[in-house]
Amino acid sequence: MQIRRSVKSVSTLASISAIALLAGVTGCAPANPSPGVHNLSQMSHEINNDVIVSMDTNARALSNDLGRLWMTDRPSRLTFETMPH
Repeated sequence: MQIRRSVKSVSTLASISAIALLAGVTGCAPANPSPGVHNLSQMSHEINNDVIVSMDTNARALSNDLGRLWMTDRPSRLTFETMPH
């Protein structure tokens, strides 16, 4: 009788310990309260959209810069008629 009582108390103690251990390991809060947010205010698709807009803006600016480099951004100031010396 005494042995059964001690086995029952040991099994109860083991179950309570296992539950406490699981609660301590996993915690009460969810693992990630904001799973889609990758920084303080944006989700991954918003970050990707910002990167694409920035790359497009830079590509258009490069096109304008090349126009200035090759001097094709404005018409020529030279006349089409021959000028006397």
